[in-house]
Amino acid sequence: MFLSVLAATFCSQQDYCAVSTKTPDGLVMTLYGATTGWLAIGAGSSMSSSKMVIGYKNSTGGITLSARTSSAKREPTAVGSVQVVKTPATVQIPSWATLSFSFLSKQSDSGFTAFSDAYIWAMSPSAPTSLVDTNSAQLTVHSKRGSIQKIDFAADGPTAATGAAGGAILRLPSGFTYEQVVQIHAYMMIFAWVLMPLIGIYVARSLKHTGNGWFVMHIVIMVLGVFVVSLGAIALIYLYSDDKLIVPTVPHTYVGYAITGLAAIQMGLGLAAHWTYNPDRSSAPIIDRIHWWIGRVLSLGALANVALGILLYQESYPLPIAIPVAAGVALLIGIVFIVVGGLRKPKEEQDQESISKPYNKY
Repeated sequence: MFLSVLAATFCSQQDYCAVSTKTPDGLVMTLYGATTGWLAIGAGSSMSSSKMVIGYKNSTGGITLSARTSSAKREPTAVGSVQVVKTPATVQIPSWATLSFSFLSKQSDSGFTAFSDAYIWAMSPSAPTSLVDTNSAQLTVHSKRGSIQKIDFAADGPTAATGAAGGAILRLPSGFTYEQVVQIHAYMMIFAWVLMPLIGIYVARSLKHTGNGWFVMHIVIMVLGVFVVSLGAIALIYLYSDDKLIVPTVPHTYVGYAITGLAAIQMGLGLAAHWTYNPDRSSAPIIDRIHWWIGRVLSLGALANVALGILLYQESYPLPIAIPVAAGVALLIGIVFIVVGGLRKPKEEQDQESISKPYNKY
């Protein structure tokens, strides 16, 4: 007699678990989690290339299972229904799990298959509010998500290794979502790369008459306001992301790291230019000119990367109007600083700087 045996188990803390069981009818996948919203598992390495099954409660108190696919990081499209089956007796649902269901997975299924090299998972505390009796219910954005690595849900025998995933380093505070973390990241980067560099340039161009005070202000703005805030924004994503986006995977990430690295070089060039400044020089040294041009490249590149970040945000979440508005306001304030600072400088001072103090120019 063929008995049901556990094949593999994956759990992310006491939030979400996926268990595979070999039964006479085939491989049964069981999902359970600490939520009353929805649970999902997908076969694939990312949301944009995954075939998934998503389960949520329907109007009768039962479970609706939806087979879905997605070509990007947005709400997956329903492609069919999946039949709910009885949870095998060998699977013990813990008391903390408030939503659970099982379904039969076959390699020929059009939706999720347990015969995959990589998996992803997600969950939300918010249940669909319409079409809950169909496979096309509109879903809220996931609150937790991650990848499942080094696991074989179709393994032979009950001794298969437990799955492992790159879960978040820090647990989100109660009532806080990862979407809010991404929003904070966005506002920090807008502050650091849209507003602060323009104010820093204004200080270097227009406040030389304050003596060494301008340099102290410039350093505080560029080091603390730009570089340190940027590192903090990156750390937020790394510490709270299940996907470990610290590894470059999209243009926004690649450009962001390039800008951060170049900013570190730029700070060193700025210090070197300051320490080697000669008031009697007749032309700007090469190190000054490199510093000016890297500054311009950084400013333009950062603006472009903020735009890339906004586009990336839209792939996963509805875009709050406050984010592009904040970027526009920050840019406008920065431009005002540059324009007003240039207008207030006497022409003879500008002429003199262009001859004897070219370092004042950016």
